[in-house]
Amino acid sequence: MSLTEKQRSVIHDTWKSMQQSRKAWNDLLISLFAKHTEYQKLFKGFANVPLDQLRDNKRLTTQMAAVVAVISACIECLHDENALIDMLKGLALRHYHRNVTIQMFENMGVVFISWLVDTLGSQTMDEEAIAAWGLFYTTFVSIIKRYYEEFDNKNANNI
Repeated sequence: MSLTEKQRSVIHDTWKSMQQSRKAWNDLLISLFAKHTEYQKLFKGFANVPLDQLRDNKRLTTQMAAVVAVISACIECLHDENALIDMLKGLALRHYHRNVTIQMFENMGVVFISWLVDTLGSQTMDEEAIAAWGLFYTTFVSIIKRYYEEFDNKNANNI
């Protein structure tokens, strides 16, 4: 991963603040669904819950706890590229079988960084932090994409 030590530190520190903002976690998926309404249908547990009722939905809260756990684990692996890649392979496999596209991951990244800025404020999420998170997320998606291509090739060979 091409993050500098300073960028890793910025990501770690900003995420530590985000982990403590539990009340804001659900806002990430709510923001995603507001921009991409069709994505909500991918989540059977709250596919038909009106957007204005999602904030207090227990299934959404459970889903977000899982998302936060994955992001936290990725951040803990920033110094161990092999561990991060292994973790992302599992994530890619789970999402590939749910028909989550690379474009969906990319759209999530835009919403994710906006959510960080909205939640933590522009003093914490300054230009340096936004750039670090942008590079992290771009790398994250490129690894997922590489595995999606590998899965596509395996499926093509099994036909």
